[in-house]
Amino acid sequence: MRVVLVSHASGFHGAEHILYNLSLVLRELIREKKVESSVVVLPRYGQLARQIKGIVDFKVIPMSWWVAPRVQFYSELGNLSHILSANPYLFLFLSSFIMPFSILVLSGFIRKFGGDLIWSNSVVNPCGAFSSAILRKKHIWHIHEVYGDVNLFFPTKKIFDVAYVLSSKLLCVSNFVAKNLFPNKKINSEKIFVIYNSPSPEREKILKEIFQRKITGKISKREKGEKKEKIIGVIGKISQQKNQILAVKVFSHLKQIMKDTKLVFFGDEDKKYGAELRKVIQKLGISDSVVFAGFKSKIQDIYEGIDVLLVPSVFETSSLVSIEAMASGVPVITHDVGALGETVGDAGIVIKNKDEEKIIQDFVLYAEKLLRDTDFYFEVARRQFQRFQEHFSFESFSQKIKNLILSL
Repeated sequence: MRVVLVSHASGFHGAEHILYNLSLVLRELIREKKVESSVVVLPRYGQLARQIKGIVDFKVIPMSWWVAPRVQFYSELGNLSHILSANPYLFLFLSSFIMPFSILVLSGFIRKFGGDLIWSNSVVNPCGAFSSAILRKKHIWHIHEVYGDVNLFFPTKKIFDVAYVLSSKLLCVSNFVAKNLFPNKKINSEKIFVIYNSPSPEREKILKEIFQRKITGKISKREKGEKKEKIIGVIGKISQQKNQILAVKVFSHLKQIMKDTKLVFFGDEDKKYGAELRKVIQKLGISDSVVFAGFKSKIQDIYEGIDVLLVPSVFETSSLVSIEAMASGVPVITHDVGALGETVGDAGIVIKNKDEEKIIQDFVLYAEKLLRDTDFYFEVARRQFQRFQEHFSFESFSQKIKNLILSL
């Protein structure tokens, strides 16, 4: 069997992290002589290509989307990037002209490579699916999204009906995604499967080392006398979807009852939302206790330093930061939206309230309890680690992916 992985993007964010993991799994299958070869097709050279170099071969073929991007892309295009981001129909209109050529070139490459199985890593790029249909090859569509974005051709919900028809298997990153997109279909049957995302084995190793140091008290002992403040962490791009303003409101209440606390944001920043966030921080009078740490490439710089992780997102189809926090021994507090409740489960803290004021109250209540009650803190940390081992480890991910591929 020869496998072609088709990536919708060339950066190294959520779906691309998982494609990197898929590359590792395929390398194992090749070594086990259960798969003959594999290749990754990218829309352009970028960070993902640098990450997979030496693991799997890759080919650059410009490909278009049938869903408008939610965030600005191709920043090197300057003003054109701003124009396309602000005018989704213009983006899709241009994509409609490019797509037939993308499918033609991709189909030619797959035929030359001798691909037997095409794996599309995101529903926003249909080129792999249409190429597999033209060539009559098996196709797996890996779905990370639940979209309500602008679409040129038909109501966006219909995209997933098309995906169902064009795929041998549909792989969803959570039960929430599967049930939301295919409410009348049976999950984990012959066609629709759920396999949770996982950190890469390299990241997992580091996270587990952090967990062991936290549990044995080595981190706290090392910092004793230095670390006076308790750190509340929020990880992810500062954006409306990640909803950091809710975290600020929670922290402003927590700060009134626990003076020795600090709120730290990790991640890149959407400038418009970032400006709005800073206004709220200034209005609440907590500027001196809030830190914008930016993007950190070393996960030790994040998880070793924070005591509690808040995940206040408006919506998540999966939550890799929650998964990583569970592996590192950092208690997670989130609320029951999207797949967040499914991810954290009973191991961490999932707020069930829907009213914002009550959500804030519960966030504050549990944050204070975790920071004051050491026994409760480590009980949650251990529960979360056990949940990670059972559902989100790379070993679990790898075995399920292997089973899926070899079933075709």
